[in-house]
Amino acid sequence: MKTVNKSYRYRIYPNKEQQRILEFNIGSARFVFNHVKAMYETYRKQAKERGFKLYANRKLFNVILNDLKKSYPFLKEANSTVLQKAYDNLISAYKMVGKANHGWMKFKSLKNPVQSFRTLNIEIIDGKLKLPKIKSLIAIKYSRPIRGDILTATIIRNNSNQYFVSINVKNSPVKSLKKTNQNVGIDLGLKTWQPSVMVLNQVEYS
Repeated sequence: MKTVNKSYRYRIYPNKEQQRILEFNIGSARFVFNHVKAMYETYRKQAKERGFKLYANRKLFNVILNDLKKSYPFLKEANSTVLQKAYDNLISAYKMVGKANHGWMKFKSLKNPVQSFRTLNIEIIDGKLKLPKIKSLIAIKYSRPIRGDILTATIIRNNSNQYFVSINVKNSPVKSLKKTNQNVGIDLGLKTWQPSVMVLNQVEYS
């Protein structure tokens, strides 16, 4: 059977203590993203002045993260994979900007109405969500079962203070459709149809 990568999105209902931990990780992810970005920009400018280029990479960002943990001990209380995924997102952002060859990514703002963080090692247990650093299970509207191997999960809080989880999986089975050798009609919703007409100007030569 054919398999694909797939994403599942569910509404979750954390209690007050769970919300506190989720918000702490959201803030920690934003903090790491912004500080790693600022420090990398400084290092890159210094490298340019010395005549060589410095690229965003996990080895460098992990060193920066370890320095941040020494300077800001509260980061040690956050889910470690959340912090790692925060700088992974930054690396991806730099790559996308490089391909587009224009613009630049902004710092993450506390005022953004939608906040999120990405993590690993999540589970669905008895129809509830299990996240690292949270002892109790989080209530979830588990409307359809997950089929496949879980890769990552993104926790999202929208501008209405509602929480969601988006779970990415691999090896999700997909049934192949049988060939029927029949024609399919598609209603485009058009009342009239006019083919394009090319009008050629006549040129007179004297």
